[in-house]
Amino acid sequence: MPLEVLLPGVFVVLLAAGYVLLAGRARRRNAQAGWSRWRTGWFLAGSALLVAGLLPRSRRGRTATSAATCSSTC
Repeated sequence: MPLEVLLPGVFVVLLAAGYVLLAGRARRRNAQAGWSRWRTGWFLAGSALLVAGLLPRSRRGRTATSAATCSSTC
């Protein structure tokens, strides 16, 4: 895959890794009112959806007729 296709996904993964590190630090600094694990989980779920949406779709399983139909009707 070309770099311009992978670069946004790599950026989101790096951003999520930084978020997890900072959330862990916040949790350790204030153990009583620490960082919510739910918040971290939802952030990671949203990041995974972004990566899945940014990756190109596979062309496996598409026939020439379905591609032609889609290009003329989509």
